[in-house]
Amino acid sequence: MKTKPFFFLLIVGSLFCSWHASSQPDPDITGKFSAIKEAGQINLVFQYDQMQVGSVGKEETYINKRMSEYEAKNPGKGDDWLVEWKEIKRNAEEVFAKALNKKLSKKYGTMVGQDYPDAEYTFVVNFITLEIGWSGGFVSGSGMAFFYFKLCKTADLDNAIGKMVTYGMADMESVKMRMAGIYQNAANRITKILEKNVQK
Repeated sequence: MKTKPFFFLLIVGSLFCSWHASSQPDPDITGKFSAIKEAGQINLVFQYDQMQVGSVGKEETYINKRMSEYEAKNPGKGDDWLVEWKEIKRNAEEVFAKALNKKLSKKYGTMVGQDYPDAEYTFVVNFITLEIGWSGGFVSGSGMAFFYFKLCKTADLDNAIGKMVTYGMADMESVKMRMAGIYQNAANRITKILEKNVQK
């Protein structure tokens, strides 16, 4: 009986986080993204070097912690987990790229992907924080990521032509599905914001 208030609070907290994130206004945008209309192709890169993972710290610290935990339970499993983690991120990046490309290619005829290194422009997805979330049956914690989304000249990724801070979130059972959901949600949100910005 003592566990009921605890689970009630978890459910309420999860619902509040979902409401709070969904009710946020569009982010402030610095610069312009109008170049996407005539770009033809835009490269896409993801940057994680400054990303904080939950309360653990930077991704490197998170990876070392998780690998140590798996190794302590079953020697050799740490390396297996690392391979899985890289695959989870790669899959999520593909989901993001496909969602962005689908919208922008249809709207402006501009192709977006990670295989256009010679394109004049590049979208940079620079992660700030990542909360992976969790699932415990009837209760769960949403995964969420905040990041800078920038349009840059490919030859000068340090200086953004257009820039925004935005986020993605998802509440799914497995880590792989949750990460893919975060990236998908973020891409959908970005395309809506870009459409408003480009029309100005």
